[in-house]
Order: sequence, then C-alpha cells, then structure tokens
Amino acid sequence: MHGIVAVDVGQLEARDDLPEPGPPGPGDVLVRTAVSAVSPGSELRVLFDPETPFPVAGGTGYMAAGIVEAIGEAVAGLQPGDRVACTAAGPHRERLSARAEAVAHVPDGLGWAEAACAYWIVPPYRGLLAARPRLWEDAAVIGLGPLGLCAVQLLHGISRRTLAVDPLPSRRGLAARLGACAASSPDDAERAGADLLPNGADVVIELSGTQAGLELALRLAAPRARVAVIGVLPRLSNFELFRPLQDRGITLVPLYREGAALTGNPPDPTARYLAAALDMVAARRVDVCSLVSRVMPWRAAPEGIAWLREHPDEGVGLAFTWLDGAATAA
Repeated sequence: MHGIVAVDVGQLEARDDLPEPGPPGPGDVLVRTAVSAVSPGSELRVLFDPETPFPVAGGTGYMAAGIVEAIGEAVAGLQPGDRVACTAAGPHRERLSARAEAVAHVPDGLGWAEAACAYWIVPPYRGLLAARPRLWEDAAVIGLGPLGLCAVQLLHGISRRTLAVDPLPSRRGLAARLGACAASSPDDAERAGADLLPNGADVVIELSGTQAGLELALRLAAPRARVAVIGVLPRLSNFELFRPLQDRGITLVPLYREGAALTGNPPDPTARYLAAALDMVAARRVDVCSLVSRVMPWRAAPEGIAWLREHPDEGVGLAFTWLDGAATAA
C-alpha cells in the first residue's frame, strides 16, 4: 500500500510497502483516501519532536477525505461508496481506518481538498462555542495558521472588530482579506489593540500554542473577557495567572478534548462538529480553499512539508492527492 512514513525527527519518506489495514473493527470505517491534508501547527510539532515514537506510518497528521470501502458491524449511517471526511491517526496513506464517530458525509458538490481541509474549522468552531461571543463584541485572534484564519472567518459578521495577530505579514494580509478589521504583528499588537479596541477584546482566540501568545491574549483581553485556549501549549514557566483572573475577571476556556479516548467520557462528538464544518464550507461561510497553498501528488509530500516548514511566509496549508483527479473532482 502507498503511504508516507515519518521515519525520524523531521524525516518523511514516500513508500509503496505499507501494510494494508485489516477488516474494520465493530465501530470502525475503512476509507480509501482521496486527499489528505496538513495542519502545519500540530502536525509539524509532532514531526519535529524528538520524543515522538518513530517510525510513524501515515505521517503525523490527522485529516483526510475519501470513499468508504467497508464498515464495522456496529456502524450505522454509513455504507460503502459514501464520500466522507474524517480524522484519523496517520492519514497520509492509500487506505486508513477511522472511528465511525470521527467520520462525516461530504456534501454534494464539495471537492476532495475542501472536504479534507474542513477539519481546520473544527477547533476554532469549538473554541467559539465555548467562549460564546455575543453579537457585536470585539475580538482578537492570536496565531494565523489555517485554524486561526478559520477563526477570523467565523468571527466575521459576529464581532464588531477583530484584531488578528501573527508575526508573518503574508498571513496578516490574508486575515484582513478574510474579514479581520485590523492585523498586527505580536510586537505591535498591544498598540494596535489600544487603537482598535480601546476597552480590550471581549473574546480572544489563542491559537499560537505558545506562552508568549497566551500572555498576549491576557493583556489584550477586556475585563470579564473570555479567552479560548485552543493552541497546544508547552509547559509554562514564570507565568502570571492570578492577576488576570481575579483582578480583571478574565475567564480561560481551554479546548476540552472530549471523546472515547478519555476514560469515562461519552463517545467522541467529532463527526457532529465536522459535519457542521463541511456544511460551512459548502455554504461558502468559510473559505478553506484560500488556505491551501499547494495541492500535490502524495509522492511529493516529503518535499511539500519541508517547503512549508522552510517558507511559512509563503505557505499556509497543504493537501496531498491519492486518487487520479482528486485535485479537482467533487
């Protein structure tokens, strides 16, 4: 079976000898991949983490779309031949196995690349559901990768003004085109925030996954603001939390990673959120196409991911095709 293997820190290989997945388990779905997508933040972080247990078949991502080939005996609502998007470990392979609760139908007319990349919407969507932005409040988004740029679009039409923050000018420019009222570098964010949001941001979406980003989020937040922490943070050091929470009444809302993998929790509701994200893309509420810098054949994945890491000012996200015509076919 064709696939990408993360063989060591930062090293990917295109292979033709990956083992075929076995028959799906009772709650599993076997999917023939049409397009797999890269979310550069978490995928590259794991790929370049020396503590990752290499090798990793299928790479270190989690987003794909394709055609259902087989379903487990306990799966309802799906059948072979269905067009689906899903999240699954190691998606950069010809066939993959996904839990049924992480699989959603692709709306008619939606292209494979759009379907595979729709999951970029899910974390910021869940963060906004938790932070509960009110109509015409002021907002800020910190970190303008694919997830942050989706957050900007979700806030457009809800917030009065959105301050979008990222060190890369190209991404700040894209955020402005996608609905941010202003964009700023991290060094200038507080000055821009004071000019644009004199009372602070009522809702802040933190997607940089850095301590500096979280600290900036707390400084930009208005009294009694909600700060949704979506980026995966490192261990914090010399971090002041007491004053923002007690003196200014700020509420931190970390993204709750619910699901069957967490002991004692209900089944993973990913499919529900993913289905909503796919509907948003189909309705043109969120434009993920503008965030796909390159659509490439799967064999070019190692070069593509290396390019994305080396040129973050030129690229945002990537998609890899596994079926003929998948780059353009609905």
